[in-house]
Amino acid sequence: MASKLNPLASNQIPATRLPINPGQILIFVVALVLSAIAWFFGTGLHPIWWLTWLAPLPVLVAAPGLSRATTFTLAFGAFTLGALNMWSYDRVVTPLWLTVVILFAPSLIFAWVVSIHRGFMLRGQTLRATFTLPVLWSAFEYLAEFRSIHSTWGNLAYTQMDCLPL
Repeated sequence: MASKLNPLASNQIPATRLPINPGQILIFVVALVLSAIAWFFGTGLHPIWWLTWLAPLPVLVAAPGLSRATTFTLAFGAFTLGALNMWSYDRVVTPLWLTVVILFAPSLIFAWVVSIHRGFMLRGQTLRATFTLPVLWSAFEYLAEFRSIHSTWGNLAYTQMDCLPL
């Protein structure tokens, strides 16, 4: 009788309490794959420059329809998978701990920025949401290179150099 009155009394989680529904799983997977592929080929040592512009779009479009944690996971995963294009290079020139920092720090920042974008979108502040990524990402890159002895190494702007016109 007690388990009927209190569904949390049993050890089973009701099927309706899933944190993400099947439609959201599809959106998550598609956004993750598209964004990760665009980051992977749009950045690195031989980037396809225009993919860098498209890379964040699947994540930004999916963000308002997902939970805060799912959005953070999606953005972090997409950027991390895309940044793996530099793994073999980074492993040659930096120690493992620094390679991991180089991989995860920008991913955390991107996930944080996407979470802020999501918050603005959910509050109907579309103009603020539109400028969240370019403003905060530019601020992050400026602060990261402000006092660095390596200056702007790793900056996304390098993916836009030596571009051939379409």
